[in-house]
Amino acid sequence: MNAFRANIFVRLGVALGGMALVSGCVTTAAGQRIPSRGVASDSNLEANEGIVYGAVLNSYLDYSSGNAVDLAKAPEIAYRLTTEIGPPTLLGATFSPFSTVLSPERGILGDNRQRRVLFAKRFTAGENSMNRIDFSYQQGQAAAPLFVRFNVAPGKATYIGSLQLSFRGGKGLFGEHRVRDFLVAVVDEYAEVTRMYRESNPKNTSETRSELMRVER
Repeated sequence: MNAFRANIFVRLGVALGGMALVSGCVTTAAGQRIPSRGVASDSNLEANEGIVYGAVLNSYLDYSSGNAVDLAKAPEIAYRLTTEIGPPTLLGATFSPFSTVLSPERGILGDNRQRRVLFAKRFTAGENSMNRIDFSYQQGQAAAPLFVRFNVAPGKATYIGSLQLSFRGGKGLFGEHRVRDFLVAVVDEYAEVTRMYRESNPKNTSETRSELMRVER
């Protein structure tokens, strides 16, 4: 498991709460409801397009002990994982006007009220990346760079893994939650998430393949 730890480095002036979270649920054959964020259909793909799909696994850890905190008792955190065409760059992750920070339709939106969130997005075939995370909770907003690469195969649906996103924090002077940093790692849940992806839309009939995203720093 390749993991990456990031300290929060930018404070934002605008809360992510102003962004619309594209919410929805996938109901599996067993009747289980799985939250989804803009699950795209793989029908009518262009010649140079493919689908990437996967999940975000949410958790919250106590900063001092490292123990997991029940999500029902953790601070509610909304986040956006920003993606861009091509490999990740620090410039693109922060201030570049060409970054898809300005194109949220390619971002992955979620929140930590649910343990697992399914996603599926259309991308140009080739190497692409997640280059930034923005998040907001009651006590503030912040952003940090990501260095995650994934490959998109034309005409196919590629499972890129389940991203374990673990925010870490603790209580402040007055008992309020304070997020200190976060960890990301990639988990392979190909069979389970592929089943969810198929059940999310009957039109998802393209050939599926697995090539896990790579966390580089």
